[in-house]
Amino acid sequence: IVIDWSWWYLGGEVGYGLDESKARQALCKSYTSWADWVKPMDPIFDKFSELPISLAHCGTPKGRENYEHIFAFIARHPNCHCDLAAIPDYNPWFIGQLVKAVGVHKIMYGTDHPYWSTEIDCYLTGPRRWGVIADDCFFLNDEEKQSFLAGNAERFANCKM
Repeated sequence: IVIDWSWWYLGGEVGYGLDESKARQALCKSYTSWADWVKPMDPIFDKFSELPISLAHCGTPKGRENYEHIFAFIARHPNCHCDLAAIPDYNPWFIGQLVKAVGVHKIMYGTDHPYWSTEIDCYLTGPRRWGVIADDCFFLNDEEKQSFLAGNAERFANCKM
């Protein structure tokens, strides 16, 4: 399962959230933090601990203040993974923080193309290129880079966590 928790997005601030009902917008706006938004999800992730679940966009943080809560959520659930598609801080610093918090084995590369890009080769040459991981994340060894870029997604898709 892949979950896109765009809690702030659905509040009617931007994009498709503008099409949400007023009641749904109000509900989404009532959550003051990412931690509040996912609090009811802990028991569900625990109950279905054998089911691989990935948080799209690394849990869809609204800002850096959400990182510690997202990282902690992913770390405490063995079945929880994430991808890096459309992360505002897609850079070695962010990747290093995420790896330290949750482990390389839980993270999958992604670009969110074509939604966030007009470049057909964004994964090769754009700011979300795979080379950020391969060339700029010196703290990862070759095996970790391979897992990050392909192996983790293959394991996830085959339900072999």
